[in-house]
Amino acid sequence: MKKKQQAGFTLLEILVAVFIIGIIAVVMVRGLQIVISTKDNLERNDAQMQELNLTMSLLASDMGNLINRSILQANGQTLPAVIMHDDATETLEFSRGGVSNPLAQHRSTLQRDAYQIKQGRLIRVTWPVLDQVTNTMPTSRILLKDVTYIKWEFLGNDNRFYAGWPVSGANNQPLPKAVHLTLTLHKLGTIKRLFVVGNSTPPVAIEPFVSR
Repeated sequence: MKKKQQAGFTLLEILVAVFIIGIIAVVMVRGLQIVISTKDNLERNDAQMQELNLTMSLLASDMGNLINRSILQANGQTLPAVIMHDDATETLEFSRGGVSNPLAQHRSTLQRDAYQIKQGRLIRVTWPVLDQVTNTMPTSRILLKDVTYIKWEFLGNDNRFYAGWPVSGANNQPLPKAVHLTLTLHKLGTIKRLFVVGNSTPPVAIEPFVSR
């Protein structure tokens, strides 16, 4: 009797199967890479959102506690209570009160703060006292990264917005009623916030923006 010939795979069939398996593997690896990349982007955006929320909370606290108190620098120069420095760092500097002292330490509840841009980073600078001496050292804290644009605007008592403060250059000028911030981040886009100063009420009608 003749034995039945056993069925098998040809070389062509094996090559086709290997080719199909290879395509499936490439698609799966690519899909996994996309999932991992998306997860990383979401985590980065979530971290930046948390940093943004913290920054806005700090700004709200700072603007809500502004005080009309000029300061004396270590070089003898007097600066207004609120001043927008005319330089590339877009520095907003101000005096504030209401600094918490939970441990009841022997220190003032007043301090001098500033927000400035350096190398695409929004930095908060703090001096522990208002009137400074030679050894008064500020501390700095990076709040946001990848900042591509920032603009401060100040609402005066005439209900008009100004690009700088003080408007008249006088040290004894009243505080602005509100501070408007326009901030653009590389990932999150443009954010706009209006911070009411002290106990001022939000403006009902606002005149068009004017430059200083």
